[in-house]
Amino acid sequence: MKAAVIYESGGPEVLRYEDVPDPECPDGCVLIDVEAISVEGGDTLNRAGGEMTGRPHIVGYQCAGTIRAVGEGVTDRQVGQKVVATMMSGSHAAMVVVPSIITWPIPDGADVIACACVPVAFGTAHDCLFEFGRLQAGESVLVQAGAGGSGWPRSSWPSGPGRRSWRRRRATSDCRGSRRSASTTASTTATTGGSMQSAARRAAPA
Repeated sequence: MKAAVIYESGGPEVLRYEDVPDPECPDGCVLIDVEAISVEGGDTLNRAGGEMTGRPHIVGYQCAGTIRAVGEGVTDRQVGQKVVATMMSGSHAAMVVVPSIITWPIPDGADVIACACVPVAFGTAHDCLFEFGRLQAGESVLVQAGAGGSGWPRSSWPSGPGRRSWRRRRATSDCRGSRRSASTTASTTATTGGSMQSAARRAAPA
């Protein structure tokens, strides 16, 4: 099969498009014909200096497609079913094998390309807002870099009954996130009447 691979870490120039052996489908796994891949921020970091599983190393960790085969013991997935999957590496290939437990069925009629982008971005957003941020009805949230991969779902989800969100599309120059620009703080305070700060304190983990 064809795959995007690297033999060493570095810039985009280290990427190769090559023939690699077709994957086997062991017990508990599914073999997927890949129809769409999701290029995530971590792909750049992994290519620049991440750990490689071997040489060649197939890049990527999220994709969607149609199940070609199921391994022994898999009872909740079937051949012909469309799924989206995440993995440590190997998604940027014609086929991929993953444990069935880290696949999610794609609803009938849903766009496979759009679904290929869902788990990492929306999973990260959900964890930030609700698992760790503990956002509740009646609270407000300011989303920095609201146009980014996980910023868009983070700024969309809170906008429901009893919740409000504000989106800031450009991050501050301090990439460490340890400071907030004075203009952002002032405009947020003016817009929310000071409620944003108290909401952030209430939503923060103890």
